[in-house]
Amino acid sequence: MRSRPGAALTNEHLEESLLVKLHHVAIQVLDLAVARAFYVDVLGLAVVRTQDHALWVQAGDAIVMLEKCEGARDVDGWRSAAPGPFCVAFAVEPEARVRLRERLIAAGVVVEHESTYTTYVRDPFGARLGFSHHPQPPWDQRP
Repeated sequence: MRSRPGAALTNEHLEESLLVKLHHVAIQVLDLAVARAFYVDVLGLAVVRTQDHALWVQAGDAIVMLEKCEGARDVDGWRSAAPGPFCVAFAVEPEARVRLRERLIAAGVVVEHESTYTTYVRDPFGARLGFSHHPQPPWDQRP
């Protein structure tokens, strides 16, 4: 049984689902040292594996596989007309989002877009990343 995108899942859907949680996301990068500086030093993700062609970092229960590639991709504009991955969003607590935003800006990262729940940036290679606490309210709007 499939639900429409964005539809709330019921317990029935969850019991039928074979996809329990995200295992890993692979992001192609041009330079592993630059990737390490951003994902490890700025974002604070822990390295779990290194290879000549890859750097794997832990993001909660999932792995972000940073895989070396040779070419560049077009990163013009906020939206893309091309199909495929559009954004990798990491879960953060509302208070942590505020601190992470400050850390990103201090590191020279441009905040491309923000909503009530999510801050969006690009990694050094143009991959769009989000840091979201949806559906928790922002830290300054809690009771």
